[in-house]
Amino acid sequence: MNKKRLSVVMAGAMLASAVAPVLAATPQYEVNGSNRGLLIKELRELMLSKTFANEAVNKEFAGECVFYVQMGKGLDVKQFYTVESIPKMEEAINAAPVGTVIEVVNGGYVEKNGKYYHFALEDKVTETEKTFNKASLKEAADKFKANKENYPAIYSMDFDGETLTVELRKAADETKLETVTFKAGDKELDFSKPVDVNGDVLDGRTPQSDWSDLATFKPVVSTETIKKGDPIDEKVVARLTVSDADSKVNVKLSDLYDGLLLTSKGQELLDKVKEANAVKNDGLYVSVADVKTSKNGIFTFDMEFVNTNPTTNKYEKNVITISSNNKGQLEIFNTWMKRGQASVEVLAGTNRYETAVKVAKENAKIEDVALNGNIVLVNGNALVDGLAAAPLAASVVNKIGNIPFDGYVAPILLTETNSLPKATLQYMKELVKHQTVGSLDQVTVYLVGGEAVISQNVVNQLKSIGVRVVRAGGEDREATSLAVAKLIEKDNDVDVKNAFIVGADGEADAMSIASVAAQKKQPIIVESRKGLSDSTVDYLKGGKFVSAKSATIIGGETVVSGETEAKLKEEKVSVDRVAGSNRKATNAKVIDRFASNYIQRVVLSKDGQTNKSELIDALTATSLAVKDNAPIVLATNKMSNEQVNALEKKANRNGVYVYQVGHGVARDVLKQIATRIGLAK
Repeated sequence: MNKKRLSVVMAGAMLASAVAPVLAATPQYEVNGSNRGLLIKELRELMLSKTFANEAVNKEFAGECVFYVQMGKGLDVKQFYTVESIPKMEEAINAAPVGTVIEVVNGGYVEKNGKYYHFALEDKVTETEKTFNKASLKEAADKFKANKENYPAIYSMDFDGETLTVELRKAADETKLETVTFKAGDKELDFSKPVDVNGDVLDGRTPQSDWSDLATFKPVVSTETIKKGDPIDEKVVARLTVSDADSKVNVKLSDLYDGLLLTSKGQELLDKVKEANAVKNDGLYVSVADVKTSKNGIFTFDMEFVNTNPTTNKYEKNVITISSNNKGQLEIFNTWMKRGQASVEVLAGTNRYETAVKVAKENAKIEDVALNGNIVLVNGNALVDGLAAAPLAASVVNKIGNIPFDGYVAPILLTETNSLPKATLQYMKELVKHQTVGSLDQVTVYLVGGEAVISQNVVNQLKSIGVRVVRAGGEDREATSLAVAKLIEKDNDVDVKNAFIVGADGEADAMSIASVAAQKKQPIIVESRKGLSDSTVDYLKGGKFVSAKSATIIGGETVVSGETEAKLKEEKVSVDRVAGSNRKATNAKVIDRFASNYIQRVVLSKDGQTNKSELIDALTATSLAVKDNAPIVLATNKMSNEQVNALEKKANRNGVYVYQVGHGVARDVLKQIATRIGLAK
């Protein structure tokens, strides 16, 4: 066992796992309960792993353990540094009262031929790569701003007190910049010395040079000279305090939250809070304390996870202390953890199927979905057939008793053509677990699309789970949307007064209007490439109760032609058109026309400009948008001026949330929206 094994399994501690971590990469750590046995095991292995060579050169250290342990209130009470003392160390740790401090010390050594010596065997100069701290991060930014000519590979460099953000030139035109960030603890680099993949310094370059071969920068090193016969300095590699918790770790806020978004570790922690909130009755509970100020001006708060075994009545307690010198950011993070919801959050899985499930679980507890009993299923690779799904998901909602699910949309999940993907199947199985015996046939899965899109194999798979299946499909996209429209009308038992019409290639326009159509429970009709069929025109001419419908066309005449509009007007259908010069402009028009005047919630998804199939995330995001009357913003790399203008006119600066559904949207877009509704700090 070597120094590298002295590390906390951070995920285990943060996620309140059954097996708590033992030793920490940081000097401070608390241990008790189930951790004592694991600690003893690791310390025993560590001490036995290296002992000083039994040779005269080692003098009095010969035969002793290279790593040793000292413990006690004053750290001078007991020391364990020989193989013979290990059993006594184990007894002492088992008996240690709360407050006892345990230090693990590397006694200092050099290795030769598999043997370890406390004294240098020859003169030696060592170089150690340094790591950034806040002072050196700030110094790097200050040096850059004072002498930019010494940093030709760098476009900009800024330090916000926590993070150093560096924009690197990757092309001469300065339009292709790569952003990298550094925090305390990261390897310190000399930004004036750019190097290629071979470590060769890229000398003689200017800001206008081609920097495509830039790999990194020379590390900053410190040197140490050890003379022959000098002792090697010992180092404390871990400090542990016996606690009343099974595990207690200290985490910097910057590891969890960057001022806009949760980091991957922060998202893990939030997901665990959501899980705890969802299964409180199963023995997992989380509590979040208020922010407090420590003596040194650092702000902290504790999160406590308790997992109780109802059979043995034994519980495990794991505590995380989160700290920062930025009180405002820490209070935001504290609020998010208390309510189990981030105001700025990316809901995304490793694929579109997992993303759809994440959205479904964010939108409603699976127990409520089980009681409501309906799901809409769309082919994840055939978006055009699923364009009509959003208003269907809003209309096929049952009541719980006599209480309607106002503002609720049945989950829109995704399938492959011939089988249910893993994430969707798992969700279905979880749903079934919450059904009472004999009530499975009340769960209905609505398929959007014909058998060429969602095959009979999927139907059979669903029925084997025990759910009902209803298909709304036709021979093409228009026929499918018309079948969905009639199903919406049937399930609501009302005359749908208006329908939204999108073009055969108007997937983005359909996503812009999807949440509006769902809120109003008004169908989306997808025109075929040949224009509207007579069946669809007849549907729009008169509703179930004979009265004529109106139609709202979404998109310009390149998407839904002027001839189609004229044809409907000839048939006495009242027609309105909402359109911009492109998909983003149309998205802005929809927001301006239909969104409330006090936008506090926004759902963001990719615009599908380069790949239409990416719009599928916007479809599954509909359920979130409907619930809180939030507009769907479509953007990938940036928002258009029209979109910015629409949000600027209607945004309320006291925002509630921005959800990004799916990966792939530029961070700047999310930040821009969050800023406009007052959520970016």
